[in-house]
Amino acid sequence: AAIERLPGYYLAEEHLAECEVLLGELPAARERYQKVIAQTDNPEFVAALGSLERTDGNLELGDSLVEQAKIGYSDLLSRLPAAYAQHASEFFAEIGDSKRAYQLARENAALRSDVGSLILLAASAEAAGKPKAACKAHARAIATMLSPPELTELKALGKRCADLAESKNAADVTTDPRSSPPAAGIRASE
Repeated sequence: AAIERLPGYYLAEEHLAECEVLLGELPAARERYQKVIAQTDNPEFVAALGSLERTDGNLELGDSLVEQAKIGYSDLLSRLPAAYAQHASEFFAEIGDSKRAYQLARENAALRSDVGSLILLAASAEAAGKPKAACKAHARAIATMLSPPELTELKALGKRCADLAESKNAADVTTDPRSSPPAAGIRASE
């Protein structure tokens, strides 16, 4: 309906291409992505086409498009880091570069502390092997008292954070000299 009302509106075209991929209509999605890329040169759409090509068995072309998207994001981040940190973080997470995704998610969360940015930070911190940072971001996302569907994707992280906090509390109790009974022959006031 959006394309009928606004012919050439790239965002509607791109969303329809996403739907076509999900429905297995790869030739139609490919054509639509190519049109959107020609119009915008947006690396997000280049990466999506790369993923489509890989799904369709065109691994070399898919890899080439992902490399093109990396270059596109590097260019955009050098010129407009605040505008592209979130999308770039999501892209790098998708291609398995968790270290870069985490760095960009941290930059993004420093700019905006909305629940989506905090969820992205929690997920990327966990993928980068930063459990304390992941739990801290998860707690901040929960504290917003908002519950977007993406938050449910972090349910397992929330459980690990609760377990980590519980084990830390147990460790604190066992190492705190005030929580242990005095040694034999020593009075508590000594």
